[in-house]
Amino acid sequence: MPKAFMFIIMAIFLACTGQAVAGCERTAMTTARTEVYSEAPVFVTGKGWMFGSTVTTLPKGTAIRVCDEKKIGVLFDKRTWFWIEYALGAEEGNGWIFSGRTDLSHLTAPAARKVAASVGFYLIPAAHAQGVDDGMPGETGTSNLTATIVYSLAFLAIILGMVAKTVYDMLGDGRSFVLSDVLRNLVRSFVVAPITYLAFLQFGQFSVVSDANVIVGICFAFQNGFFWQTVLERPSPAAAAAV
Repeated sequence: MPKAFMFIIMAIFLACTGQAVAGCERTAMTTARTEVYSEAPVFVTGKGWMFGSTVTTLPKGTAIRVCDEKKIGVLFDKRTWFWIEYALGAEEGNGWIFSGRTDLSHLTAPAARKVAASVGFYLIPAAHAQGVDDGMPGETGTSNLTATIVYSLAFLAIILGMVAKTVYDMLGDGRSFVLSDVLRNLVRSFVVAPITYLAFLQFGQFSVVSDANVIVGICFAFQNGFFWQTVLERPSPAAAAAV
């Protein structure tokens, strides 16, 4: 029984260590000077892209090991980031880098994979396919489609919230559904929406880590529109006289 127990423990240990090694078996090379960050970037409304602290800066042609990857962004504007291990002389470390400044093309060669699995870091031939640098999020000159998507959906949700409040009040008061009233309140919503939108950006900051966060943000913006309509609504003269 003790031998069988020890065998099971040894098997589990080997399986765990094998997964740890396999997790960083992919190798790549930087195709441009790039920063290594302690955390993956996060988009925060009202602030933009927020990055972790800079761990180091890797020069072009640095060999790295890719341990994990993550899609950062929302909907159809997502870019891949790598969690990597690097070695610069005696300095070794890990962190997140933008995948657009790395080259993984040599992974298609079985011999290269065999060498990588046996010795870890290795020299990559100078002739290699360049990685595609489609622009790091938040970088000057790079289109920030994530911000456009988030802010546009939030603005639309605020307006819909204001219109929904109007329809809700009409149904609650037993009034008939009049198209002219709805259109009039829609125009009012467009006039008031920028004020509510500015308040939403200043005080309703939230982090966009996944598409689910976008849905939560849209619901929050809708809620702001629904209740700001109540705050900004002036009482009618008849109601004011009754008070």
